[in-house]
Amino acid sequence: MLKNVIAVIGAGQIGSRHLQSLALINQPVCIEVLDLNNECLDFARERFEQIEGTGMAKSVRYFNKLEELSDEIKLVIVATSANVRKKVIMELLQKKKVQFIILEKVVFQSPQDFFEINKVFNEKGIKAWINCPRRMWPFYQQLKAKLKGIKKVDYLVSGANSRLGLGCNGIHFMDLYAFLTDQIDMNLYTDRLDSEIFESKRAGFIEITGTIYGKSTDGGTVMISAHANNDAPILITIQSDALRCIIREEEGKAWISEKENKWQWQEIEYTMPYQSQLTHLAVQDILSQDDCKLTSYHESWKLHDSFLKALILHLSKCKMEEISFCPIT
Repeated sequence: MLKNVIAVIGAGQIGSRHLQSLALINQPVCIEVLDLNNECLDFARERFEQIEGTGMAKSVRYFNKLEELSDEIKLVIVATSANVRKKVIMELLQKKKVQFIILEKVVFQSPQDFFEINKVFNEKGIKAWINCPRRMWPFYQQLKAKLKGIKKVDYLVSGANSRLGLGCNGIHFMDLYAFLTDQIDMNLYTDRLDSEIFESKRAGFIEITGTIYGKSTDGGTVMISAHANNDAPILITIQSDALRCIIREEEGKAWISEKENKWQWQEIEYTMPYQSQLTHLAVQDILSQDDCKLTSYHESWKLHDSFLKALILHLSKCKMEEISFCPIT
């Protein structure tokens, strides 16, 4: 019997993109897709069939009930919204045997959930990663190599919130800083965040504008600014005493200036891979090496802890009441 069963839980926009990528996998697998909504399953099936795959997906089955999934699953991708993710994971692991898990972000809405799920992962011997895929992008891998040995990197991300999404995507940009600098411990400050809280385009969730900023333990600075009332593109700037970099992701453009080259600016080839071009690569690495380039659960836990606690404190001040979770996804 084929052992490599890959399950995708949550067949919405991001889940269907994970599924598309799995069509490109280079190892024989059986794929199972779970969603309570039949329209989502139909949508995911349609997207999967758009891809000219490798033929290594020996079967693709679509289910409405968790009980219908295989009893033993090699790897599960949990692409639900953050507010139900803990419940889904707990129910999954009560009923099924799972070896590896990839979780979408924002992973949970409360720091406490990380502790509780980590306990379950340890008990069941599960290895998990968080899908912050910029770590897999060739450009950022090359940039990380250039930054090796450089201390005290200053990092700024800015753009219109309609493009950037501070609440839903802030952790992506924190993760990128952590990847480039190997700094995961940082103090974050929220006094520059806006007091007005917005409804997210996803019903039942919120968005936050303004600036969240902080320092890492080596003295480097992090600043993420989301503007409420303009349409500015996302701009990433990185500065150090040996290298400077400007990145305009949406335009596919990047420039690097290095001290050893007398600070001459050079335009660098920059591509932004889609999720549908990445998931199968991470899964292949996990199946063959028990590891991948995505953020480990424990590293992302630290980043989420700083991020969520800062936002929860901000919400508590805005609402003038104690808040225990942050309704972002």
